[in-house]
Amino acid sequence: MNSTANNYSTNNSTPNLNRNTGLDIARIIAMIAVVFLHSSQTSIIKMFTSFCVLLFVMVSGALWLDENNSVSSSKLIKSIIRIVVAFIFWSTIYTILAPESKGVYSFIRQIIIGPFHFWYCYMIIGLYAILPILKQIQKNKKIFIYFFIISFLTAILLPTLSAIAPLSGFIEIIDRSQICIGLGYVFYFILGYFLNQYKLPTIIKIISCLLGIISFIAMFFTNLGADFNILRTFYVSAIFIFSIELGKLIKSPKMKSVIAFFSKQCFTVYLIHILILYLLGPFIANYTDNEFLFCSLIVLFSFACAAMLNIIWKYIVKASNICITKQ
Repeated sequence: MNSTANNYSTNNSTPNLNRNTGLDIARIIAMIAVVFLHSSQTSIIKMFTSFCVLLFVMVSGALWLDENNSVSSSKLIKSIIRIVVAFIFWSTIYTILAPESKGVYSFIRQIIIGPFHFWYCYMIIGLYAILPILKQIQKNKKIFIYFFIISFLTAILLPTLSAIAPLSGFIEIIDRSQICIGLGYVFYFILGYFLNQYKLPTIIKIISCLLGIISFIAMFFTNLGADFNILRTFYVSAIFIFSIELGKLIKSPKMKSVIAFFSKQCFTVYLIHILILYLLGPFIANYTDNEFLFCSLIVLFSFACAAMLNIIWKYIVKASNICITKQ
């Protein structure tokens, strides 16, 4: 869902051919998972799609921290403004359709907070805010590896150990050390860059995928996913690696273009899919009791509506540019 890199090619003449197809696939998988997560009431589907936000963050990290992607202040500000404008516009739509209470203050407050799934916008803006720091860290391989290890220890390993009753005191280490920069989603942001940038041996990739499968099975049968961060990390890493490797196998320019097209719709799908669920969900539910089919149809309608909205917006921008030129 990375709002920045809907176009991240270096050659404008063949934009889709220069895209990272693996990252496009990962973004599409993550977006489909988000829609399923929000549309389903079944625990197995929710567990299966629990990787979605982490995968989005990893895709963003892989794109922003790419060594060939120079991050200027103007580029960063432009990306943040784009998110803010989209947030305000669609949050206003949601608020008008489902106001929580009357009054101007409540109306404005609801717009600022946004619908429940808009929390991601605040989180990703926070990551963008520290991006210049992460870019400086990324330039020095030794410092980057050191930061990666510190982030893994504080964000993943110690919280996982703390979930084990006899080792619960480990969380106090984080609290007392006050190491916060590597916490939250920062680790997954740099993990996406690491897995995409560095050429891992095939055996490591195979082991990672196996660990991902084992982690999912463990989360499903023991319900440990919420507390054991390391299981979720193995799970989402396996999906990310699978996406990257699948992207490398796709050689057809036409297929790359199709994947790129759907990838470009993901940010809009993210913004509108709850609206689609509210408006079309009751209608679809009248025709099917199959939850997987229901979720699939919500995905289909969300992508279709997103594509139409983006095409309309493209023509509006083109028409406005023509008018400005004529003046």
